[in-house]
Amino acid sequence: MSARTQFKRISTVALVLLLAFVVLAAMPGGAEAALDSCEGDPIVFLSNGVRVQMKVSIATSAANVERVVYTLHAPAGTTVTKIVYAGGPLKNKEQVEFRADTRPGVYSTDTVVYAKAGRASVTATTSVGNVSQSVSGYTGQHLRVTLHWAK
Repeated sequence: MSARTQFKRISTVALVLLLAFVVLAAMPGGAEAALDSCEGDPIVFLSNGVRVQMKVSIATSAANVERVVYTLHAPAGTTVTKIVYAGGPLKNKEQVEFRADTRPGVYSTDTVVYAKAGRASVTATTSVGNVSQSVSGYTGQHLRVTLHWAK
């Protein structure tokens, strides 16, 4: 292979990579999503002794997150005894709402992440005991997880 052919190949690869970066940077939230991410993970302790951990991973910076609303649905008759927020950059942006409106052993969460600008991918995970489930979507969407767990 001649030096000229090799130079053309390298130039073509460099041009394709540069164009890919420019396209990614031009997409709403694209460059930010590729470079930044943040997480939140409140833990809710219930009167029946169950501990529910909700976790969210967001492909944008914490500065772009307006708020995160977690709605926990737990068995009728239960109450919240304590909520622990892990802290970090989302600490003052997280809100837990509680509804005691499910059958015994059923725990459901509905997580919504509100972004200030653009659209970012989101993964919401709920854990009760040794049972865990995740769902993925985007900011502004209701991400629902339902777990069946008995002590």
